[in-house]
Amino acid sequence: MDEQTYIKRFNQGYQLAKHEPALFAQITKGNEDKQGIIAMKEGAKQAEREQFRERLQSVYLKNAKQKDKNKGKDLD
Repeated sequence: MDEQTYIKRFNQGYQLAKHEPALFAQITKGNEDKQGIIAMKEGAKQAEREQFRERLQSVYLKNAKQKDKNKGKDLD
């Protein structure tokens, strides 16, 4: 597979995983050994990593805001 085809499949996997996960699962099911499917799965993994980072950042910011709210309060 040439580099341009890999990038195309990677991006397709990325977009499908983010926006149409059920369709992504149907397309990749049973085709695990094909190079195009492997590239799509790698794109999907990247999308998952980014979503995980976004959730972590959201939780961190939420906790930081809560900590700031409680900063001036006494704990009697």
